[in-house]
Amino acid sequence: MKKRLFVPVAMTFYLIAGVCGRIELSEFQITSEENNQRSPEIYGSIVIWEAEENGNWGTYGCDLSTQREFHIIANGRDLHYSLIYGNIVVGVGQGDEYNHIYGYDLSTSKEFQISKGESMQYHPAIFGSIVVWEDDRNGSRDIYEYDLSTQEEFRITKDEHDEYVPAIYGNIVVWEDHRGGGDIYGYDLSTQKEFQISKGRNSFDPAIWGNIVVWVDSRNFELVGKNWDIYGYDLSTQEEFRITKGISNPVNPAIYGNIVVWADDRNGNWDIYGYDLSTRKEFQITTNESQQESPEIYGSTVVWSDKRNGNADIYGVDLGIDCSAFIRQEGDFFFEKGKGDTEKGNYKSALYSFQLAKEKYTRTGTAEKIKECDEWIQECQKELEGICTGTSLLLIFTLLGVLVSIQKRLCLA
Repeated sequence: MKKRLFVPVAMTFYLIAGVCGRIELSEFQITSEENNQRSPEIYGSIVIWEAEENGNWGTYGCDLSTQREFHIIANGRDLHYSLIYGNIVVGVGQGDEYNHIYGYDLSTSKEFQISKGESMQYHPAIFGSIVVWEDDRNGSRDIYEYDLSTQEEFRITKDEHDEYVPAIYGNIVVWEDHRGGGDIYGYDLSTQKEFQISKGRNSFDPAIWGNIVVWVDSRNFELVGKNWDIYGYDLSTQEEFRITKGISNPVNPAIYGNIVVWADDRNGNWDIYGYDLSTRKEFQITTNESQQESPEIYGSTVVWSDKRNGNADIYGVDLGIDCSAFIRQEGDFFFEKGKGDTEKGNYKSALYSFQLAKEKYTRTGTAEKIKECDEWIQECQKELEGICTGTSLLLIFTLLGVLVSIQKRLCLA
């Protein structure tokens, strides 16, 4: 693997960013080489992307805090459409006949296969232990789900039309659905109920964080200069709202906390823009005259693919926003999920949830909740050890019974 650099860029600029006021931001360059890098994803200090090496595309990454670099290979193949959550990267391994979804654990450097159907699978997404993707095993594209902690697969959509590009947060999965011409639909994993979100037709590219779903919408295409818009929907209030005003073609929306980001062509090139849901204020993130595309956001950090150097590199910027409340919110979700799984006796799933909750609370310095997580983790580990011990004893007693039975038969003979 060629050397990649994490390089602070000298250029700084000003941004009016909601509650942040007027602050100075510094961009930083993550990759620096002659080949192309695209489609970045971010979780915490880990950034992954697709890079071109000798005519082939594969998934690479870097931990910005340690400068550790890595190249992910699964089943001897490069991964595509890769995403990351926690220590797990998921992506598509392209086979000779079928595509499959694979996972890779950064903490153990172990790969594992997720989908095994004889079909084509694309566009995985991950939140916690749940992986979702689109799958054509039934003749049209459906959305499937896989729980890493239980190793159980589940079919979410059963409509005969195509469903594409799922996204997930918490118990809610959203996707682009073509049963009515192109709308955003959702599914609650906890209640197993499906619901419709957008009704404007030709809605696509959904993203979700918390109760907010955002997507690209073309309902005003003929009314405002043949441009698309970003729309949003609050699942808690069931209210839809419009984010952009039809002066450009925004694409690739992403959301974290109160901040929505997207790529926007209003300046004659593609720039990265943002919107603060709490203040309803829009702001520009990149000002370079080259192309900036495919933004993603986690916490206060935005990353994107940037062509200012002649090829596509990965760049980033820290918006300087305090996101500790949002990170704690994720921790609270996993903590409550872990408690619920413990009550059901699903200790393996609960252990995974408490470990994720602890990671969130550690990021925010929530000492009391870290202690609680440690107590729950110890309890789950003891229960799992007990289950393993009990299973082993049962197997031993079963074997002894078989041996005694055989011995009796020999004696009678």
